Amino acid sequence: MNEVNEKKLWDRLDKNSKSYTVRVLNFFHYRRNRIGQSWKREEVLTWELIRALDVLPKNYFLKELLEYIVENKKELAPVAKNLIKKLDKICIIPYPKLNLSGNKKNSASDIELSYKNIKLWIEAKTVPIRKEELRKQILSQTEALSKINNGSNFGVIALIPETQESTTVFLYWSDMKKIFEKALYKIEHNYQNDIDLIRGYQIIAKELINRIQSRFNK
Repeated sequence: MNEVNEKKLWDRLDKNSKSYTVRVLNFFHYRRNRIGQSWKREEVLTWELIRALDVLPKNYFLKELLEYIVENKKELAPVAKNLIKKLDKICIIPYPKLNLSGNKKNSASDIELSYKNIKLWIEAKTVPIRKEELRKQILSQTEALSKINNGSNFGVIALIPETQESTTVFLYWSDMKKIFEKALYKIEHNYQNDIDLIRGYQIIAKELINRIQSRFNK
């Protein structure tokens, strides 16, 4: 009964009280068996990436990511180019739902980068799964997003460790690390005479870079 009441209280909680730290604490409140080695959990690293993309200046970090996709992932170049055109208006949405029904009603991707009907979903993995299972997940998300988005201006990309085999469009976590390193270099170079202004950005970017480095030894 206490657990049920606690869940109801959380659901009724004003969204302005559901800060980043509170959401992390709430997640582990209901999943206490995941507290051990929590730094290895897919959810934790995904949250850190979501937070970084949402907080860091989009003209540096998010733009660097989208430009990398344009240059290296031709299948998704059109949607990435369209998002770059609306860079300052892009929303970073955690766990976008697939809008399925029945026992799959809670199915979701991990990260959505979107502006109106332009959507890019990122499915993050931190440990390898079967290649076919990953393919099915990406296909399912692509089909769902096609229905949500009326068949245009969308894409799905997997974010995976280098030990993961994939037949779908993907980024390695090591690619993400390089993207953040390049963006950090650019912002430090452009603000070298006013480092105090970007000190917080440096902390967030370096934390994520170091987390990826330590998690995947890259």
